[in-house]
Amino acid sequence: MKTIYKNDEPQEILQWKSKFKNKNGRVPRYSDLNEVENLPYKIFLKNSLISEQGHICCYCCKPIDTKNSHIEHIRPKERDEYRAISLEYENLLASCQGYHDREENCGHSKDNAFNEKLFVSPLEENCESLFEFSDRGKIKAADGNERAAYTIEILNLDTEQLNAARTEAMWVSGAMDELTEDECQRLLDKFQSVDERGRYVGFSDAIVYQLKKQLAYLTKI
Repeated sequence: MKTIYKNDEPQEILQWKSKFKNKNGRVPRYSDLNEVENLPYKIFLKNSLISEQGHICCYCCKPIDTKNSHIEHIRPKERDEYRAISLEYENLLASCQGYHDREENCGHSKDNAFNEKLFVSPLEENCESLFEFSDRGKIKAADGNERAAYTIEILNLDTEQLNAARTEAMWVSGAMDELTEDECQRLLDKFQSVDERGRYVGFSDAIVYQLKKQLAYLTKI
């Protein structure tokens, strides 16, 4: 998981909401986006969220695009207490469809289960500091953090498929090589930032964790 910094809500969506309210006499709900005439706005909204996140899943950091993702509600839209915010931009992210699109992790795994006090949101500053990764890609709660453990479980982030994908990403990136301090810092700068297309490298959270770990060791030598 990486911290996501929300942009302002797109003007196109704000204008659609205003027109909808004027026409229907009520504020739109998320379900209204599924109406045929509103689908272009739903697609625009999802693409805006994907771009905002650097084209990675809000939870597992798998690369995503329009086809292999869905609009995720941090606070579940089907829960009575959150229905009123089903279209609140701060509550919306883009999540993957599970590894190999099987819907077994991330937003689909979370579904309507949600504990306000325990869930770690990607919108939290430095949320990534609550998670650790082994050299085999296994994710775990840093220092046994209760909130991180709950979030890993509810999102089903510790699967063989995700662990293998993180391991491959860490090795391909060079994060697992023996590096000098300068090399390590250069790679950190690279993987902590989006590229020229505005994209993060997939599973960059695990890559950055290993690089920071190695850099901390090198600076102590």
